[in-house]
Amino acid sequence: MSDESYRILSCDEAEAYRNEDWFFKESKSVVGFGWAIPEKRLLKELDKKGFYRQKLQELIDEFEFWKVENIMEVLEWTWAGIVGYPRKDDMIEVVKSLYDSIENRILREEYCYCATGGFKLTFIPEEDNELSLIFEAVISSVYGN
Repeated sequence: MSDESYRILSCDEAEAYRNEDWFFKESKSVVGFGWAIPEKRLLKELDKKGFYRQKLQELIDEFEFWKVENIMEVLEWTWAGIVGYPRKDDMIEVVKSLYDSIENRILREEYCYCATGGFKLTFIPEEDNELSLIFEAVISSVYGN
């Protein structure tokens, strides 16, 4: 009998790990409950998740959102669903949603990016697992007949 302890996760909770190489090798289906995942493995994955969430928070803390606010006002750039110009809190929400969109790929340490509203969040595993945030103000024109 193994001394390994397991944690039971619902199917929804286990979904974040199903694409991992280790998932089907190390986990066991528990009919009617979800998945039994080895406690050590889960703690490792949660540590990784916490590590990248901390990196995201550091990016947010260091980012100069006030400059983006100024650019948006000068360009009269607005977002749907927001009265007036986006403010720092609105921008932080967008950045967090970008992260949520690519978190599973980040945890698998795959190159990925997601962009919206001028913000682009990029994860580059080849560069020491760099997580970067930039604001791109692209102005383009379309000419018609």
